[in-house]
Amino acid sequence: MKEISQSSTKKGIEFLKKNDKDFIPLLDEIDGRLSIFSIPDGFPGIIKLITEQQLSVASAKAIHNRVLSLVSPMTPEKVISTKKDLLKETGLSWQKVNYCLGISKACVEKKIDLDSFNKKTDEEILDELTKLKGIGEWTANCYLLGGLKRIDVFPSSDLVLQLAIKKMKCLKEKPNKSSTEEIASSWEPFRSIAALILWSSYEK
Repeated sequence: MKEISQSSTKKGIEFLKKNDKDFIPLLDEIDGRLSIFSIPDGFPGIIKLITEQQLSVASAKAIHNRVLSLVSPMTPEKVISTKKDLLKETGLSWQKVNYCLGISKACVEKKIDLDSFNKKTDEEILDELTKLKGIGEWTANCYLLGGLKRIDVFPSSDLVLQLAIKKMKCLKEKPNKSSTEEIASSWEPFRSIAALILWSSYEK
C-alpha cells in the first residue's frame, strides 16, 4: 500500500496539475505549502478523531488535551478503567464517552486489531473500522489519511473539502457526497494529496 511521503507528494502534485488544471491556481495560492494532516496511528489516533468529531478546531484541541491528561497512557485498558463521569468532565458528550469505551472494549476483546492495519488494504480497513459504533466513513477515511498516511483516500463527506471544491470548480452549490466522490474519482491514485491541497487552499 502506497503511503504519503515527500517523493509521493511531489509525484501527486505533478499528476494533479497535469490531469486537472484547476489545481494550478490553488497551488500557486498556497505557494506549494501543504497543511499536513497527521494523527497518531493505532488506538490514540482513533480516540483523537472520535474526540474531535463535529467540533471547532479550538474546542477539539482543548477537549482532546484534557482527555490525554486524564487517560495516560492512552490505551484501551486505561480508558476502560477510567470512570465515565471523569471522561464526561473533559468535555466529551455522553455519546462520545460510550463510543470511546466501546472501541476500547473491542480492542481488548480482540474484535479488532489496529496493529494489523499496516498489512491491509484501504477497503479492508474501512470495512473493519466502520463496524465499530462511533466510526463512520468520514472518521475511517481520516484515519487512513492522517494516521496510516495512505496516498489515495478522500473523505468525501468532509464539509471543508466540499466547500473547497465548490470554490475550485466555480459551482453554484456545494457538491453533495456523491458529487464530491465523482469529482474526486479523476484524482486517483493521489486523492489524499488532492485533499491536502484543497484543505490548505481553503484555510488561506
